[in-house]
Amino acid sequence: MIELDWAKFEILNKKYANAFETLCLHLFSRYVHTECIGADFNQAGLETEPVKYKGKFYGFQSKYFSPSMDYKQIEHSVQLALTSYPDLDVIKIFYNCNARLSASSTKQELDKKAKNRGVKLEWLGRSYFEVALNKKENLDLCQLFFGAGRELEYFADIIDNEKRAFLTSTNYLELNVACAEKRLNNSEQLVEELLENSEISVIRGLPGTGKSVLLDKIFMILSGSNLKFYDQIAAISKNKSIPILIKLKYCSACPLEQLIITKKTEYKLNFDNYSIIYLLDGLDEVSSEIAEQTISYIKELAKQKNTKKIILSIRKMSSNNMYLHDCVNENAFYEIQELDEKNIVSFFEDRGEKDKIEKLKSLKITNKKLFDEIKDILLVNLFYDSMNYVSNGTTIYDLFWLKDHYWNSKRKDKLIALNLPEPQSDEILEINKQIAYHMHSDKTVIIAKKNFRNIVSKMYPQLSYKDVNAVCNYILETYFENRIEDEFYSYQHRRYQEYFYTLSLYDLYKYNVGNLRKEQIFTNYELFDEFVLPYFEDRSDKEKQLPFSIEVRLFKTYMGKNPLWGADEPGYKYLREFSYAVAAQEEEAFYRIIQDENLSLKGNVLIDVSYIKSIAECERKSKIGRIPDPLEEVFRFLLCNIEIYWRCNKREMALKAVQELQQSIQCIKDEYPELMEKVNNAFFEEKRAQLFIELIIFEKNTKEILEDINKNGIRERVVSGETEYEKLCSAFFEILFQYKYEEVLVLLELFTDENIECLCAFLIQVQNLRYLKDRKISEKLEKCLRRCSEKTKGILMLKKYFDLELTAEEEGILENEFERLSAERWVDLFGFKKEHNKAAFLSMLYNRNCVSEQYKYDTRVLHQNLYCNYAKMLDGEISYTRLMTTFFSDYNNTIFNRFTNITYEATNIFALIISEKRLVYVERQKLLEMLEQKAKNVIHLGLLFKQLKNEETEECDKLIRRFLPDMNQSYKGQESFDITENVKKYFELAYLYTGFDSEKSIEYIRKGLNSGVIRHGWRKDGIVDTFLLDALKIMWNKYYFERNELQIFTQKYLQMILAINQITDENYRCSVIKELIEMLLENDLELAKEMMENIISNNLHINETLLQYCIALVKIGEPVNEIILLLDYFDIENYNEESISMKLQVLLMIYKSEWYDRKEKEEIKDKIKYYAEKGWISMPVRWSEELFQIYLNFCKNENIETHLRNITQEHKVDKDLEENKFCKKIARCKTKRYLRKLFDELMNYRNHIIIRSGDAWDMIIDKVYEIDGNADKILIYMEACKFPHDIYYTSNSSYFYMPLGRIIEREGLTTKVWNHLKKNGGYGDFISLIKAYDYINNKKMCKRLFIRFFQYCEFLVYDEAHYEINTEQ
Repeated sequence: MIELDWAKFEILNKKYANAFETLCLHLFSRYVHTECIGADFNQAGLETEPVKYKGKFYGFQSKYFSPSMDYKQIEHSVQLALTSYPDLDVIKIFYNCNARLSASSTKQELDKKAKNRGVKLEWLGRSYFEVALNKKENLDLCQLFFGAGRELEYFADIIDNEKRAFLTSTNYLELNVACAEKRLNNSEQLVEELLENSEISVIRGLPGTGKSVLLDKIFMILSGSNLKFYDQIAAISKNKSIPILIKLKYCSACPLEQLIITKKTEYKLNFDNYSIIYLLDGLDEVSSEIAEQTISYIKELAKQKNTKKIILSIRKMSSNNMYLHDCVNENAFYEIQELDEKNIVSFFEDRGEKDKIEKLKSLKITNKKLFDEIKDILLVNLFYDSMNYVSNGTTIYDLFWLKDHYWNSKRKDKLIALNLPEPQSDEILEINKQIAYHMHSDKTVIIAKKNFRNIVSKMYPQLSYKDVNAVCNYILETYFENRIEDEFYSYQHRRYQEYFYTLSLYDLYKYNVGNLRKEQIFTNYELFDEFVLPYFEDRSDKEKQLPFSIEVRLFKTYMGKNPLWGADEPGYKYLREFSYAVAAQEEEAFYRIIQDENLSLKGNVLIDVSYIKSIAECERKSKIGRIPDPLEEVFRFLLCNIEIYWRCNKREMALKAVQELQQSIQCIKDEYPELMEKVNNAFFEEKRAQLFIELIIFEKNTKEILEDINKNGIRERVVSGETEYEKLCSAFFEILFQYKYEEVLVLLELFTDENIECLCAFLIQVQNLRYLKDRKISEKLEKCLRRCSEKTKGILMLKKYFDLELTAEEEGILENEFERLSAERWVDLFGFKKEHNKAAFLSMLYNRNCVSEQYKYDTRVLHQNLYCNYAKMLDGEISYTRLMTTFFSDYNNTIFNRFTNITYEATNIFALIISEKRLVYVERQKLLEMLEQKAKNVIHLGLLFKQLKNEETEECDKLIRRFLPDMNQSYKGQESFDITENVKKYFELAYLYTGFDSEKSIEYIRKGLNSGVIRHGWRKDGIVDTFLLDALKIMWNKYYFERNELQIFTQKYLQMILAINQITDENYRCSVIKELIEMLLENDLELAKEMMENIISNNLHINETLLQYCIALVKIGEPVNEIILLLDYFDIENYNEESISMKLQVLLMIYKSEWYDRKEKEEIKDKIKYYAEKGWISMPVRWSEELFQIYLNFCKNENIETHLRNITQEHKVDKDLEENKFCKKIARCKTKRYLRKLFDELMNYRNHIIIRSGDAWDMIIDKVYEIDGNADKILIYMEACKFPHDIYYTSNSSYFYMPLGRIIEREGLTTKVWNHLKKNGGYGDFISLIKAYDYINNKKMCKRLFIRFFQYCEFLVYDEAHYEINTEQ
């Protein structure tokens, strides 16, 4: 039994008399079973109007006396009640003190008077309260009024007087909240809706939309903190629940469970008689690891008996949303809507400052951009507070700066007292930047007191302990929401932390754009796209920082957000490795990822009709074709993803993707019929996916599908590729054997000879040999072969395999095929033609290697032997140990090089061996250990485990965990310059980690996304090999840098070319290397020599590069023997005529050169004779007339028949004719009208007017300024040609840098020029502006632009690992 302490009652309830009246009101209301009655404690006689209960009228009077009873007061009240309410039957008299009622004559007289009136007086004193408040139904009142808990004190601490005044005033702007189809316009409606909804509800909004303030408002309503005392008690008593508000950001320091326990303990909150409503604010403000732990506890909390409701708040685009999918119903998400103009106007009007209201009206017109960007409560508050300083040019980022300025100006006296360099406000800003950077790096929104102090101490080591404290206290009081004595601090709003972090990020970015890659900022879509990038753009505009402004436009271009034309898709887009990494996640992690709006996966995991339409719309508008075609790519990806989802047990997702596919096809048919060919191309390339949908998802009849293939499959062959029929058959067999194996035997009887031929190509693939070894299938197939009449190679190979009799002619066909494949180059066998498995199968049939003498030591022999031994292992002829022994013996006799790499093929075979069901875990482990130790040249453990996982090998995850260090090392040891390969690496690791470490898996997915965003765009991207090379040439030609600096730039440039070379075919990049060497031969011969050695060692030279290099060496008299050695590197395989022609040119150049003596020339003479007499060259050559004459003279002198024919060089056509005509017209022009007419002519591409010379452009510029007084016509022409973004749009586009340079020389970067560059800039900006500034000889700006351009290209080419390595160095 709880003992009531009336002294404590007076301490806890400051207005204790009023509190006693309220307590009595509740006890009376509960007695008469009535909801809390509205009382007027000042009315005469009774505290309330009488209440009828069980046929009688009851009233009550409450009296709080200290220290003793005052019977006169009671007598007065009772007499008034008896007079005023003649129908009364009972008056309950509540009093608080100890009283001897029997000794009071006044009491006796009152009882008697009342009885005479038919009224009974019930005297209820301390003993009554002891009993009544210990009853179960009244324990809550005991708890509230007598301090069993300090709930009211807790409510008052959360909603203090200042906060309550704000939340109940007109200054509080009611937010519009949407849930499903409902729109809630005020907080009371929202609270009612929340309490009626499911156990857990979520309030979501964009940054600054007022989520935390809204939770404060909800807390105030639920706790009754906005009500008078007795009304508050009534509200709590009615709801039978108490709200608890927790700031989840403190979970970074303490688990949620402990935060709740601490709160309960601190305020002695007792919930035996109350349920709890948890308000949990800011799930987005903790790391994903902590969020997962927090949600796990929230799920437990929701199940607890005394939990009535849980209300969470989170940012809409926070990655932590992904943890909510399985615990929150779809209709329990409440979205805070953006503010509209009406809300903003109302906000200002409610505050009543006329000057600000008038200025707001003005800014709606003069700074509409700013006004339109005010969409949330934080910004509208900043807008209002800073209104006196807002101008027509103010941006939303200025509002944060103005707020910072406002805070410091309000505390100016304290600011200038700080022992910091002047101006102190700048130092405070720098400290905030460091604090915010530290918090962001730690992925938290709180910072410990110790770390806070350390940051200040490190920045200002000369400060005393007292001075550091003063600085810390100033920042805490000004910017943070905590008290100085707290252990952890957080900014008043998370957006302030992000603002200061963005400032620090801008400093890092200014130093080197590559720092953005290190910061992994690109996967934080909300922060980078919505805040950081716009801030960078705003700063570059304000500071007129041309290099940074260009980079912002390049960011948008590479992100596909440039309205003129996007450069390329992200490096992860449409990668199947990415799809597997996501789809293979466990159910919870999978939905967490796809619901993470911050990852922006629309168009990757999530492809819907709206996304397809957006691509189709772009293609319809675009005049530039893209390779590969975006629409075809997205359809191919969607097709493939369906099977991936299905295989990874995401059936619901697969079915949804099928539905989106059907709707997308219909959309293209109906709205974009001209693009249907691209859709058909996608289906042609993805026959397997198409058949998977038909056979597995739609469960179509396999026999009917086969008949359709045989009837309608197109047999026409395109070049050397597969026919449509062959592709269909191959795809059909893949699906049939993998998913419908039981139907194979039935269908074999229906196979035509054509089917059998295609089946051979399928079965001889190493991964399908197991089907050929199946006894039932082999028996049935042998019968089918006996009736085959065709003599095709596939059928004959299978007949020989089954020892069926072959004619001599048939044997000859196979022998010829064997000989053909024996002589194939490795690159054709494994690369272009992919016939290596066919060669291996023939090796097995003939029991000897399918290889000619010249190739007997390369990797094809190793592959063939491994293939054959795997087949024997399947037959049971040899054990896996014998296979391994033979393999290592072959391995040691093989010559390895980077051009004959069979890692994929060998790894694939060993994956099949290790996945054999007959093996146990220990055997698999032993095999892997042997391969890891002894076969590193051909085994990639990461790829091996990927194959094992695909094969669903028993205990695969256990094996992966065992070999994790080796597996990770296999990826590190094979770092690729190929961006896409490096991105794939992260996704493959993510895939391998699924099933046993989802957090690590998701981390790798994020790494892949970060490494794949804003990347060099494959072959069609010429920013490095064309634009940057052009810029480098300018730097060399003008010597804008010191020689040693230029050499460093050039060496780094070559490394970039080597990096992107692996993305594309080699000849494409080698032509760039040719230009690079040509440039160096003119400027730095020694560097050219050094680079040629590097290029030749990497086999990146082409004949033209080698020819120009050799000729350059001849011209300067380099030793003959060195030049002759270089001739061996010409490609003369199969007696290539071009190579021999070039070799002969070099020899003739040496022969005619005066650098060399007679003896050297005699040696050369013999070599020339060799090629001249043989008649190697049958095609005409394109030599200079002088060189060809040397050849003719040589043949005549040596009595050698001339075999060469030279093509005479064409005479140069006068390309300047139209230019000259136009320039003469411009020179004669005197009027604006005629000038306009001339520009119409110039802009009409059909007139073929191309202005190439600088003099011509200078004259045009002078004339335009002379007549018009400005360069608007030139800028309009450039805009029509999308310059400087596109420098190839018209024939004049590549020459526009000259007029642009002159305009900048005359005007500088005026607002008009700047806006033109901003509107029309993007892809070609750097090179165009470098050329423009070079044209006007502005060395300083040229250097600045080049340095940033070079850094940006490195940023495009390299991933974060490159910058981490450089940082370590």
